Amino acid sequence: MKNDTMRQLLVLSGITLALTLPATAERILFLDAAAPGADPDNQWDDQSPSGYHFANDPVNGAVYNAANLSYDFAFSNRMDGVGNESLFDFDTAFGDPFPDGNPVPFSIVAYIDQDWSSAAAGGFTLLSKTDETGDGQFTGWVFAGNQDFPTRFDFSMQAGNNVDRLFARTVNGFSSGQPGSPMLLVVTHNGGGVASLDVAWYVNGAQVSTIEVADLINDNVVNDSSLVLGNADISPEANDGWRGSLLFLEVHDTVLTPQEVATRWNGGAVLREGRPPPIVPANMVPVTGVPELSFGTCSQSVYFVQHTDNLVSPTWSTSSTLLGNGNEMLAYDTDGFDPARIYRLLISQQ
Repeated sequence: MKNDTMRQLLVLSGITLALTLPATAERILFLDAAAPGADPDNQWDDQSPSGYHFANDPVNGAVYNAANLSYDFAFSNRMDGVGNESLFDFDTAFGDPFPDGNPVPFSIVAYIDQDWSSAAAGGFTLLSKTDETGDGQFTGWVFAGNQDFPTRFDFSMQAGNNVDRLFARTVNGFSSGQPGSPMLLVVTHNGGGVASLDVAWYVNGAQVSTIEVADLINDNVVNDSSLVLGNADISPEANDGWRGSLLFLEVHDTVLTPQEVATRWNGGAVLREGRPPPIVPANMVPVTGVPELSFGTCSQSVYFVQHTDNLVSPTWSTSSTLLGNGNEMLAYDTDGFDPARIYRLLISQQ
């Protein structure tokens, strides 16, 4: 599913109701601390089809915080990706006048609670794919905070030196305030390789301007290294890591639209994937016989048909669970007719 809008039909006892559902870009990485996997202290499981899990560093690992549904990072903490690293080789078209590249669009979505408790807060690398030279001359890309101003955020790509690079830094002044007030960071790149034209930054659902850009990329940024969460040895500074809590992180293989980003921010009530899916209510009509629910083509979604007999303090029971396969599907209440029952349809995007 790409950046189109899917139209769903819900039929209740012969009455057709239209449900409009926002489609999402394909996720090639989907980490949610609300569903970290069976061994959260040692591995953070990727829920996307990529299966690109992150192994916690045995010495300087991030701390899984079950109460906060997050992984907490100090500057030294690190998690290393394990899987097909080539999925995240975000090569560029090298920009004009270098049109011979292989542009790869992407979006990175991070829901974070940055630690502002010390003068050294802010820090550097949150997510990176580099060859970790330790001298700032890396090949690859970095999604990071800013060491000088903790309320700035940086994204850069380099082709082996600190001059031949793409760089986009947000204006100063964005913060999540007190601990426990997370922010949603999104950066997108259409693959063109020109920061001033092809990179967009969003903070808490709104697109923000950049105060510094570099459009000098003229070679590929591909490397054979894994993704790293947190501390990566990519610069001469002492603190290459990040400080704060990471609640969820996604990488998409397309450019998210401003509307998709704003929808995800949801006015501050962030739609956090991995938690219970949103409710799409169905209008109720009188029924006789066996109620039938029919909904049309939608793949990569799980549908939960549920019922209750009390809307004041409802306890919902699942009548059917169906995996969207691109075909029309029918769901029946196998208990038969009950005029007191009220139905709803839950849709979980996969």
